[in-house]
Amino acid sequence: PSTGALQFGRTHPPGRRFRFVTHRLLMTEYGAPLTLSFPSHHALPHCQTCRGLLFRLRRPLGRTRPTRVALLYSRSSVLWQPFGYIHMLERRLTYLSLVHEQYLVDMLTEQDIEEGRLADYDVLYATDPCITGAASQQIRGWVKKGGRLYASCAAGSRNEFDEEIGGLSDVFGIQPQMRVTVQPGRYHIRGALNDLKPLDTVRSGAADGAFAAIGLKVGFIPTSAKVAGTFADGSPAVAVTRYGQGTSTYAGTCPGISYGRDARFVPRELKERWPAAQRAFINRAASESGAQRLVDLSHPVVEAGVYDAPGGTALVLGNFTYERIPSLRVR
Repeated sequence: PSTGALQFGRTHPPGRRFRFVTHRLLMTEYGAPLTLSFPSHHALPHCQTCRGLLFRLRRPLGRTRPTRVALLYSRSSVLWQPFGYIHMLERRLTYLSLVHEQYLVDMLTEQDIEEGRLADYDVLYATDPCITGAASQQIRGWVKKGGRLYASCAAGSRNEFDEEIGGLSDVFGIQPQMRVTVQPGRYHIRGALNDLKPLDTVRSGAADGAFAAIGLKVGFIPTSAKVAGTFADGSPAVAVTRYGQGTSTYAGTCPGISYGRDARFVPRELKERWPAAQRAFINRAASESGAQRLVDLSHPVVEAGVYDAPGGTALVLGNFTYERIPSLRVR
């Protein structure tokens, strides 16, 4: 839960917002070290190493601090998977991009959003093509009141019945009709991302630099949106829209998967190097929303956890650059 005590061995009720508890290098995937991110309410009992932690760490480690950054976890998309595993990998790698710059991220289900919990957040990231009509309506109203929405992977283009609908197209400032090209690939194997050839190239109007369009490509027509990035042929790739008092950013591809692909995973070794261009693009919505990071570090790709307890505050850092940092500044 967002402000509850972080306690191993506790079962959190399903259907409520949760944070990812990340366990690194506890298992391997095809012989390679794997970053494992699990919802805390059901993951730990399934890992032998974690069961040892459950036995030893029964007391609360401290209270996590509230965050204003949310990431949608759509059960409708998990059920229908209109693009296979692509949207789930896009969600996971979008999450990693955010935590690589020390943002704490809450996961919200459609039910959470339907119950009005978006009021607690400044920015919502959505990578799910299927979103319930009721949740979409709540998102629309939240943006109109000042929320900031980031969307990728044709987010919100289908409802809970996997029917293609207008969805959130008015919030994105684009026509409801779109053309989605899905790239075949073994998205469940992290090293297989290296084999994917770009569908296209995204050139953003910001100073992020170009990055590869991977996973899928959405052909869309802007209506009220401003084109903030283009594909190689000049067609729109990124749309930014002022909607009421809020703002939306719509990416017609999967910047998160592009982030993972360009990290260049190496089997059996920790040698991935996370690129700056996609991270800057993804994280801009959180930065411009004014949401605070857990801690301000001088280097990216150093993940942070802050836990407050009566006896003091613990700052836990994880250096996933896999390189020595001679001088890390913390503010």
